[in-house]
Amino acid sequence: KHFGRNFQKVKKGFNSQGVAKHFSMAYRHVPQIFHLLKKRGITDLTINPPKDFVCTPIPEKSTMVEAEKFTSQSGGKVRVRYDKIGADISLSHWSAPGHTLVWKLNNAPGRYKIILRCATNKNGAARMIRVNGKICGETILPSTGGLGDNEFQWHTFYLRDKNGKDIILDLPENAELSMEVVKESVNPDRFYLVKID
Repeated sequence: KHFGRNFQKVKKGFNSQGVAKHFSMAYRHVPQIFHLLKKRGITDLTINPPKDFVCTPIPEKSTMVEAEKFTSQSGGKVRVRYDKIGADISLSHWSAPGHTLVWKLNNAPGRYKIILRCATNKNGAARMIRVNGKICGETILPSTGGLGDNEFQWHTFYLRDKNGKDIILDLPENAELSMEVVKESVNPDRFYLVKID
């Protein structure tokens, strides 16, 4: 509303939530947006993350697994999302107790930790972790401030138990990893296998 008619033209490429209807619709308006901001004297577009933003460094030799590459699910049905800001493709509607996602891994045998990138709006969201059907622990996730409506709601952290200790998995070669909802909603983006020995 601050930029008059030109800004109204820019807005046509976005829906009511401010999300681009199509990537090209947003991309082609970027120069115009910058021009309008510059005319208003706004030149510093630095965005600082909130103080509670968690972004664990990813070890160089880790293996990334995209959440949407799950091989099976039971107890519910997730939605594959392309509209979450800060995540290319993510999952939602993973909240019903018992709803389980399974990933077939392409890993060497060994001991691993897992770094998860996800969004959740409740403290204490819990998932039961299994390897080849065997329970390995229950991870408790802190709130990230929302379900992925902006880039700073996607946090990256090691999976830890209720005592704050990293969960360590003994993975056989090409293991089957599953995560089952214990409580609360979590929108996963991806996770990383970090080999520790």
